[in-house]
Amino acid sequence: MTQTRWSAVRDDQVPEDVDRLLLTVPEWFGRPESKAEYVDDARTMETWTVRDDAG
Repeated sequence: MTQTRWSAVRDDQVPEDVDRLLLTVPEWFGRPESKAEYVDDARTMETWTVRDDAG
């Protein structure tokens, strides 16, 4: 069995990824204007990402 290694690091802003991820949880972010605020904030706020060995 192969274990996946994960790493969490402070990273560059990734608003496109935030937008993509929020689309997977519409029950939490059903209002387009609310989602837009989160994506806009993701352009300037401190960002941490979690990645596996493959990136």
